[in-house]
Amino acid sequence: MTNQEVFDLVKYILNEEESGNALSPEEFNILLNASSWELTRQIFRVYEEGQEVTDAIQRFKSDTALTFVSGEADLPANYYRKSYMTADGIWVEFCDDYEFGYRQTRQLTKPDHKYPIARIKSNSIEINPADITSATLYYLRHPNEPFYDYYYDSNGRIVFMPENKVLDVDEEYRDGTEGDGETEIESNNVDLDWNTNEILIAVSMICSKAGINLKEGQVIEYSELMKQQKS
Repeated sequence: MTNQEVFDLVKYILNEEESGNALSPEEFNILLNASSWELTRQIFRVYEEGQEVTDAIQRFKSDTALTFVSGEADLPANYYRKSYMTADGIWVEFCDDYEFGYRQTRQLTKPDHKYPIARIKSNSIEINPADITSATLYYLRHPNEPFYDYYYDSNGRIVFMPENKVLDVDEEYRDGTEGDGETEIESNNVDLDWNTNEILIAVSMICSKAGINLKEGQVIEYSELMKQQKS
């Protein structure tokens, strides 16, 4: 679903429920982003617990080659949650801060190249033995931050702008930039980074934040009703 389809569905539900809330694009963007992150926390928290969850997060599985300097490497900018890590084909065991330090003080548990360990810090990964210089991290990236972009047409109506567009002289971009009929304006639109099933959950979250509490099944019903009315 595009951001416009999500926006249309939310407005349709709010009007059908007679909430009295006229949702502006700015308010929608705030709720859109908040609901995306809420959905992320909800689904990623039960990582790999059942096929439905596995399917939902499949698109967020990533891997990257890390270069360690003095036993430390930066986390990827889009890092959200670790899965596992290997170094020279060897599984690296992740530890909490206490265990990471404790293991290095005991001869029987001291890490070596056959049994390396690592820990997640604020923005980096620390590995031991510290002379390991490379590893591959498998992780979940965080979803792209959604944003609904738009412009105003000659009648002052809001028009969805999913891609770059040359605006006519009587049209205006959302930030006040006037069209000249020649210059292409870059769209900042980013659709929700989820499959349709999860997007419908996000719609229910948006509606809840706007004052209407609905179950996912009710959102699906509204979606079908809106499609029927448009056909």
